[in-house]
Amino acid sequence: MVLKQHYPEEKVEQFLELQLEKYQDGKRREPGVEPTLALVENQKYIYYAKGALHMFELQKAIGEDQLNMALKQFIDDWNTHNGKMKKLTNRYATSKDLLNYFRDVTPDDKKYMIIDLFETVD
Repeated sequence: MVLKQHYPEEKVEQFLELQLEKYQDGKRREPGVEPTLALVENQKYIYYAKGALHMFELQKAIGEDQLNMALKQFIDDWNTHNGKMKKLTNRYATSKDLLNYFRDVTPDDKKYMIIDLFETVD
């Protein structure tokens, strides 16, 4: 991930700790039931802070190259100018679409992580 390429591990850990604090603070202030990352809409503390934590966790589990490959393929397939899936479906991509790309590059014994990280609330 870009952060790891430009900063020492200590700074990456500080960033992740800050994201955890932001997430926990937002969760304390937010009334109601927390949506999953796959369904979140307007809660920045979830999609930025918790999202960063969970994306980092996924890349640690499956490898940075695998995650980057999934993201690249997703972007290639769904970009708005000539993405083959965008043209084929005539719709915008959803989080479910992105998670399917993650599943494609995740070993079978770790696929449960996608559910745990993005489709359930811990």
